[in-house]
Amino acid sequence: MKDAGIFAGDWAIVKKQPSVDNGEIAVVILDGEATLKRFSKQRSKVVLIAENSAYDDIIASKDVQIQVAGKLVGVVRKI
Repeated sequence: MKDAGIFAGDWAIVKKQPSVDNGEIAVVILDGEATLKRFSKQRSKVVLIAENSAYDDIIASKDVQIQVAGKLVGVVRKI
């Protein structure tokens, strides 16, 4: 998430909620694994956008089970 200003060692503060708006950063459960990605719903698919060029975006069709666990509301960085 470095392109969104979130770096290794940072703590993500997440508000538990079952949905997010397009463009928000969310914790999403995909195939039993949690990931922090920018959420985008496009027609019949969801795109989880990687905010780090070293990783690919995840494109989930409506056949794939995804669950929004919460929305990123802040980041804490140790100085």
